[in-house]
Amino acid sequence: MPLYNPSKITIQRFTTGTAATYTTPAGCRYIIVNAQGPGGGGAGGHATLPVAGSAGSAATVFGTTLISAGAGGGATGGGTSGGGTGGAVSTGTATAMILSPGGQGQGAGQATATNAFHAGGQGGSSFTGGSGGGGQASNSGVAAATNTGAGGGGGGAPSNGLAGGGGGAGGYVRALITAPNATYTYTIGTGGAGGVSTTGGGAGADGFITVEEYF
Repeated sequence: MPLYNPSKITIQRFTTGTAATYTTPAGCRYIIVNAQGPGGGGAGGHATLPVAGSAGSAATVFGTTLISAGAGGGATGGGTSGGGTGGAVSTGTATAMILSPGGQGQGAGQATATNAFHAGGQGGSSFTGGSGGGGQASNSGVAAATNTGAGGGGGGAPSNGLAGGGGGAGGYVRALITAPNATYTYTIGTGGAGGVSTTGGGAGADGFITVEEYF
């Protein structure tokens, strides 16, 4: 016999929420939670010092810390603009099905202003894709695709300037919770802003949570 009735599967999707409450439907036997952390912003290109992007606001969590999909880091500023770090992942007593740390953003690589007309770094890719492309010379980086948790692209180098690196992607978790509680607290992290400079960095994408409910 199947563990659930295939005709009675429902899915709820959440794209915002801070310390919000998820309520398990009556009669639900188990749930599978998909949690995507937010991405970091790309650095902005500048004549001498790329401006850092911001990290994602917070991890996307379900059950306070039962499931945690970490936020991607913002690309660094300074003479060399490094890509943002990818978000970490973890589960508590939930059974992990997929644990996918976020991808690191691509660094811009040049350390002096003599390397003109370089493109910005690509944003890190999340499990669900959607990374923002680096801006071409004298163009801003591209924002990551909506609610993918990917990193934003770095700003391209202005004339005789330095390009920005890409932001890191948030982590992704898919986990099984048997005999679920009546309620769980959840928070969805928001993407980091791109560095505001001569050529701006692209914004990182917000995360999401989906809950598959099996009866």
